[in-house]
Amino acid sequence: MSNGTLTLDNFKPNVYEIVVPPLICLAAAIIGLILLFCVTKKRCCCRKVPNVTGHSAVAHLDSAAIKTKLNGDTRSFLSQFDQNVLESLDLFVNQPKELFLIALPCFLSLAFCPLTLFLHIPILNLFWPEELFQPTPNTNDGIACFLVPAGMVYAISFGFAFQQVMSKQQATDMYINQEVDGMHRLLTMVSKMTLSCSTTKLEIYQLVKNEMVKFILYIQDKNIPTELPDLMDVIRLISDDATGWSPVFNTSVRKAIVRIVTDAPYTVGSKAPSKQRINLLQWAFLETLGYFTFLGILLVKGDSYRMELSMCIITVVSISMLCYIVADMDSPFHGFFRSDLAVVKGLAQRLEDMYVQESRRLQSKCTQ
Repeated sequence: MSNGTLTLDNFKPNVYEIVVPPLICLAAAIIGLILLFCVTKKRCCCRKVPNVTGHSAVAHLDSAAIKTKLNGDTRSFLSQFDQNVLESLDLFVNQPKELFLIALPCFLSLAFCPLTLFLHIPILNLFWPEELFQPTPNTNDGIACFLVPAGMVYAISFGFAFQQVMSKQQATDMYINQEVDGMHRLLTMVSKMTLSCSTTKLEIYQLVKNEMVKFILYIQDKNIPTELPDLMDVIRLISDDATGWSPVFNTSVRKAIVRIVTDAPYTVGSKAPSKQRINLLQWAFLETLGYFTFLGILLVKGDSYRMELSMCIITVVSISMLCYIVADMDSPFHGFFRSDLAVVKGLAQRLEDMYVQESRRLQSKCTQ
């Protein structure tokens, strides 16, 4: 007769049947993360990670160098510090530490699976001592009364967590796209303007480039150098231009530029959506609910230890997959579901091209 949920007529799962399935899932997850890391870092494997700190910024962005570049030096639009920041954008995604934090909730669920299965017989003896209950009674009806509300609470909690991280990732994508789109529109309008000072456009391009650098440092949560000029200086430059607010085309463009600069979604003091993470208490709550559901499935009697063991493994794998999906989407710049930062590199390329074209136009004009 039955001696418990996972035993039937002296048949019970051996150590290999209990340990191997979670280990296979764990190994598959680790291999997947390693492949993801290798694929992401393939183009950067030969690069040295740049030292992007505030001290480096001070060294490369001194006022004399900025002044020289603003006066028409076209040899190097991007300083060494700017190039380091752009390279760090490639190295920023899928860092080993972030991938480990993403996989940690999933690994915890898989680790508790064999441990709980080994404790199955002691749990049964605790609730139904052998000297009082022989054989162990069929408690499926009672377990069903527990699993229905527990499963509902578990599903609702994970549903809210999934909605939270999904909304955050969408907000992060919108946040990045709005910032980059605003800079693109600013560049387009500046390129169409008629300005009396020949170097004003070059100065504006420099200001937009500095804003882009600050934005990259900001999403990486790194120190922003105080030496970098503010984007608001664009308004000062176009207002101080000797051409004034005419012709009418210039007037409308200037007003649009002021609106773009003042409505920019990025400010140093704001909190980006990507920095709003699920806290440790929420993760503890989700993991505990999943574990309680697993305990309920563990006590279900199916008159076949293999079927009961399969139900337990499937339940744990499902909980682990849900934990990984939520953790992955909670980290917008790491994992499989991450925000695309290629738009920032495209902005940098367009900035450099426009700066070089404007510089060549001024040089050809001076030689005539």
